[in-house]
Amino acid sequence: FASGTPEMANKLAAALQSYKIVMLRGHGSFAIGQTLGEAFFWTSTLEEACDIMLKARLIDEPFIEYRKMSESYNTF
Repeated sequence: FASGTPEMANKLAAALQSYKIVMLRGHGSFAIGQTLGEAFFWTSTLEEACDIMLKARLIDEPFIEYRKMSESYNTF
């Protein structure tokens, strides 16, 4: 769906019912929360995580998951 279309808006709204944050290719992230501050928290957390992953790839460092709990993070 093209950005700005009613179809995209409906798909995004449906995704935000199951997830706190959604990435839209070519656009960016959309987040929800009980407050604007909570939505900003999710957006800034995603940005920081992406920055860390990018920097790890740039220095060719393998990503090691220390907590071994990512399976439980399917939905937030």
